[in-house]
Amino acid sequence: MSNPNYKCQGDTDNLCGIYASLNSIIKATDGVMTISQTRARTLFGEIISHLHRRRLLYKIHQHGTNVQQLNEYLTLLEDKLAEKINIHHYFPFSERTRTKTVIKRLTDMSSEKHIAVILPLEGKYYHWSLLDKVVGNRIYLIDSNHLKYINIDKIPDIHQMCPEEVCIVVADTEAV
Repeated sequence: MSNPNYKCQGDTDNLCGIYASLNSIIKATDGVMTISQTRARTLFGEIISHLHRRRLLYKIHQHGTNVQQLNEYLTLLEDKLAEKINIHHYFPFSERTRTKTVIKRLTDMSSEKHIAVILPLEGKYYHWSLLDKVVGNRIYLIDSNHLKYINIDKIPDIHQMCPEEVCIVVADTEAV
């Protein structure tokens, strides 16, 4: 019996930006509201429909999400959930921000509740992932393509991070 080469997200598509956006909302709202599997599928479908209507779905499938599109996904998700919870996102760094400064801020943010951090990773490929935590020399990820962590000391060599594209998602814990 042969061992088939099964595929996962990232092997045949470039939808990591959509997954990172949806997962950031789930992470930021954790403890405030629950997004069920059914609701998550619906929200994912909303982004897919949005891209289809704008005739961008094939382009995203082939080439991935840029920062402007990530911004659109998050705004769409925020609008869809606005009746239940206030969520907003922002890009706190400029392209001049040093990687060391970004990592220090990410370390501080990773332990805060109701905040999620979307990381833009470049290297072998361009990829969006979600920060889980920073421990020692590792940045642990919640990743749709099974990337578990990146070593901080390898960031300039293997993975690069575009500081101006790091996105912070915040859920307001006050009732709507």
